[in-house]
Parts: sequence; C-alpha cells; structure tokens
Amino acid sequence: MSLRKTKKNASPIKSISHDSPPFVFDPPLPTLWSSYDVSKEQLVGTLQGDAAQRLYDTVLSKFDIDDPQMTVPRRSYGKGNATTVPILSLGGFVALGSSVMRNRKLTFPCGCGCKGQLFLACNGLLLPLLLFIIVWVTALGTSIFSLEVEVFGWLLPWWMVACVSSLAMPCCWFIVAAWMVGCEHQTHLDGLFDFAHNQGIDHVETARHYLESEAQLKPVLRRQREKGQQWMVQTKVRPYVQKDAFYKTSVACMETLGVQQLDLLTIHGVNIPSHVDITLANSMDEACRLREEGKAKMIGFAAHCHTNDIIRLINTEKFDFVNLHFGFFSSYTNLNNQPAVLAASQSNMGVYCISPSNQGGELHKPSTELIELCFPFHPLEFGLLYLMTHLGVGDTGTVSCGPTNSKELDRQLRAIQLIPHAAKLLPPVVARLRAAARSKLGSDWCDGLTERVSVFTQGNNAMPGALSLSLLLGCHGLWKAFNSKSYLVRMADNLSWPGDWCAGGSLGVLRGKTDESAEMKQFREALDTGRKEKIKTDTLLAALREIEDLIPPPNEKRCGKRILGKVMQYGTWWVGAASRLSGYKPTKEYGEMPKTKN
Repeated sequence: MSLRKTKKNASPIKSISHDSPPFVFDPPLPTLWSSYDVSKEQLVGTLQGDAAQRLYDTVLSKFDIDDPQMTVPRRSYGKGNATTVPILSLGGFVALGSSVMRNRKLTFPCGCGCKGQLFLACNGLLLPLLLFIIVWVTALGTSIFSLEVEVFGWLLPWWMVACVSSLAMPCCWFIVAAWMVGCEHQTHLDGLFDFAHNQGIDHVETARHYLESEAQLKPVLRRQREKGQQWMVQTKVRPYVQKDAFYKTSVACMETLGVQQLDLLTIHGVNIPSHVDITLANSMDEACRLREEGKAKMIGFAAHCHTNDIIRLINTEKFDFVNLHFGFFSSYTNLNNQPAVLAASQSNMGVYCISPSNQGGELHKPSTELIELCFPFHPLEFGLLYLMTHLGVGDTGTVSCGPTNSKELDRQLRAIQLIPHAAKLLPPVVARLRAAARSKLGSDWCDGLTERVSVFTQGNNAMPGALSLSLLLGCHGLWKAFNSKSYLVRMADNLSWPGDWCAGGSLGVLRGKTDESAEMKQFREALDTGRKEKIKTDTLLAALREIEDLIPPPNEKRCGKRILGKVMQYGTWWVGAASRLSGYKPTKEYGEMPKTKN
C-alpha cells in the first residue's frame, strides 16, 4: 500500500467547524509501548484499504491551506475549564537563529531571497573577508606611489589607513547585514502570525531561554494588537535555586514581551530530580503568587523528568496545565507519558503537547515502511490525529507546532480536518503499527520495555554516566520496527551529562567496555532487580550494541572538520550578535539552576 494523491473530483465534506464538539477515544487508543491493545469495540465500523483511502480523499478533496473559512477548533483549557485554546498552537520558533540555522528562505529585499545559511556565509563571512582583502590590495597598490594618504586634510601613513579601513569596512557591513536580517525576520513573523490568526490559531508559546524570542515577539504582538488581533501569550521561566528569582525573572519577561499580564506562565525544564525539588521548594509558590497578584492568569510546568515525577507535580493540584512530550511513537526522554496525560485529565488540567513531530520520532522524515504502515495517512498526520483525539489532549489540550513558514502547517491543518472521521480511520492504523512492531521486536519487548527501563531516564545516576537508557532504547525500537533511523542517529549523540537539558549519558558510555569494567558492572547492577524479568539484561545490552554498530564512534576531528566546527561556532555567534545589533536581547535572569555533577 502507498499513499495516493487526493482526488480533486471527490464529493466535498464540510471542513470542521470552529465550534465542533471534541471527539476523543475513551478509553484512549494505546501507544506503541502500551501494554494493552486496541479494543474490539474500537475496531467495529472502521475502514481499511481502498475504503479508508476513499474517505481520506473525500475529506481532504477541498482542502486548501489558504482557505479563510477553515478555522482551527478550540478546546477547554486549565483548571475548571478556565479558558479555551486552539487545538494547534505556535511554539518555540521565534528566535532569529531559527530562521538562519533552520535555513529558511529569506524574503527579498532585506533577505536577498536566499536561504538563511547562504545569507550567513555571504554577509557574515565572505563579504567581510572580501572587503578586508580589497582594502589591503588597494592600500598596497597605493603605497607604490605614495607612502602617505590624505584623510580629511590629515596626511597619514598608508599602513595606518589600511589597518583602520580593513577593520572598519567589514564591521560596517556586519552591522548592515545584521540590520537587514533583523528587519526581514520581523516582516516574516508578521506574515506568519497573520496567517495563523486567520486560521484561528491565537496561542503563542515562547521562553526566556529561547534566545531573544521574547524580545522578538514584543513588536510583533504590538502590531498584531494594532490590527485587532489578540493573542494568548505563554512564556516559560526556569526553576531557580535562589528564592524570589523565578518571580523576578517572570516579571522581567513580562516587560520584555510588552504585556501587563501573562495568559500562561510556565516553570520551564523540570527535567531531573533536583529540578523537581526546587520547583516544589520555591518556584511553584512563586508562580502561585504571580497568579494571585493577577500577573498570570494560569500557571503550569514543562517537564522532561520521569513520568512518575510529572504525575507527582500534577498531584499537587497547584497547576492549571502541564507542558510535556507525548506521542504514539515516543515521549522523548520517556518511553510513554500516557499515564501523565491521563493524570492531568483526571485533575482537570490542560495538556500542552511539545514538539510532536521532531521529538515524537522525526515524523516529518518517515521511512518508506512507516509511510506504508500509516496508510492512508502521512505519518505526521497520523501522529497529530492520534494526539488530537486522545483523552486529555483532544478535549482539554493543545498541540504545538513551530513552523518556519505557513506551508509547514499543511499536515497539521489536514489532521484537524480528519478529526470527525478518526473513529473510522485511526484504530486500524494503531493496531497495524503495534502488530508490526511486535512482529519485529517481540511482544515481551514492546509490552514490557516501559516498566523495565523507564526509570533510567534523565539524570538517573544508577546508570553509569547517567546513561539515558529509556531514550536510546525507544529510538532503537523505531529503527528496528519501522526502519526509522534519523531520530536514533540524531538523539544518540544529542545527550549530555552533567547537564539539565536532555540530560543523560550518550551512546559512548558503554562503547567498547568489557564485562570487567566498572561501567559494565554498574550497568548490570542497576538492571539486575532480583526478579525474573521477561527482558533480560543481556538482551538490553545487545540492543545497545546494535546501535553502536549502526552509529560509528566519532573520529578525531581532522583539519577540515575542525575548520567547519569553528565556522559553525562563528555562525552561532554572528546570529546572536545580529540579534543584539537589531535591538533584541534575552531577558535578564535573577537566579541560577541547580548544578549537576558527573
């Protein structure tokens, strides 16, 4: 089976309306790693094969991403259904670096109509270097005829004029290029926000730690208000060790954003046990204080920590919503955050699903096998539709999207149109994917992996080097079951310890280690529970060895790679400098995060 193009002559089905009542599966459909299956009742009346394709074609036959009549539905959100949010929200993409490093095409004239990285290479590196060379070539040519040069009536040595000019001219161009890309970025954001608002998306999420995103948002939101387009603004602030630091930084963020009140204030990055402790000790009470003073309408937290710790914070009953990673294929640092989503639903909290595509298994880069198994959906449509019809998300939540342009909202808006038909289309696909995974990995592995290794997530020192075993084995499962390698390749070396963001030991912790090594002894000690486990320690180790065979160890950087690394470091610095030269600076922090030790 393969995806077919939508038939243009199919009979139209009315787009989902703004006020459509939410549909969710109750009980929810299982994730890939759930220990229960799709029920027989959920499979009754479903469509497969050509019948599923015909319904898919019919629903999307009149789909047009620019259709002004198509609006994103809203869902209740927060304790006591305090407000409503669109089921699709903008999140985490506003910083200037997103445009350059994600290689978005910059618009003419300020962006010269070229890709972001090409703009950086030309205007941040090559042109300044060329100006430097031109100045010295000109100066050397002039020195043949005269040892002095007249400048504003002063006779100066040629070499002095060359030194000053060779520095001043590249710097001047550096400032001009920074101003150009800054202006282009603001124009781009205006267009993106206009498009999103016209579609019914009026919720934007940013954070103090998203570079200068808050500062970039301030003029955009002001211009949106001048157009009569109101936005729900959410920002996130880290939990700090120092008392009142969260409170002061949150107030500073409000000033940077240019708002008198935050719609949603989030404690950002509760990722390891020490963050949970600091949140409970300081930040939670300070967030409550901001809510009581009217500076924030609702408060919540964003977490990468273990699922049980997320539930622990939910059970405090102090928060209105939670930001977490959750999806059918992956919950990022955890294998399966479904229990946390259901706990939030039971507590009547809103659920904000973070990065369902990129951190949900790189669904925008699917393998051929995954495309065929998700028929009739594109894997990204499937992943989004799964979330938008999941209890706790589809009725009282929202799903994030960080597009670099309006066309990147295409799959998201298509998935929304399919919500009324999810009961007929979704259960067979879920069952098919789970069956395919179990045929490749075995039922014991798929059903028992969460219980076996989920505790070995961010910052767990029971593992050697705090090895992030649950994340690595989750990525391994997607590779072995669906030949989806890109997520595994990216995440295997995207870990750091000590640290607090995606914190955990990487693949190199056990690479090349023998059974007699201290690391291997610690690994076995952590996993040998004394119980009769269905998934043996040797089986888990064999999976890690398979990843090692797939991803070779990083070689010593040769001259070319070292130069490329320096160029990328310069590019990062240039983007940051361009932001500051354009007048956009990150909000001041009033505290520090808890320190981690190796």
